[in-house]
Amino acid sequence: MSSYHLRLLFGTAEGRLEDEYILPATLEHLETLDKTAESLGLVPLSAFTDETDLVWELEEAEYAEPGETWDNDSAQWFYPKEALLTLAALIAQPQKLEELDEALNAELQYMQQRLLEMNLEETVFHLMVEEDQDDDEDSH
Repeated sequence: MSSYHLRLLFGTAEGRLEDEYILPATLEHLETLDKTAESLGLVPLSAFTDETDLVWELEEAEYAEPGETWDNDSAQWFYPKEALLTLAALIAQPQKLEELDEALNAELQYMQQRLLEMNLEETVFHLMVEEDQDDDEDSH
């Protein structure tokens, strides 16, 4: 059985920059985070996700040439400032989240910091949905 995780992925003129930090608590609490953001009149975090990498891995990777990957133009990209409003509100109002644990709080603050850094560089991003590689190896 497959499991998935979220990771920040940035797009620049030079190509993609994959963030090393995986966001398990964010994925686990995404529905609650989205409901909270919507109740505040903000864009939910799930609106910033993209499954292009996951779909490519599941449908095309085995037929690809070595080093070949999905095309940047096939993914949805967002400007950091769009998500920064949502993140700031979620971080500022933990009482609205039923289960704002330390790990989730740390991930939200990490995302906010990285997006602030990348916002200054005019970079785009999305929350990339990936299949856990350990599950692939376990299933073979």
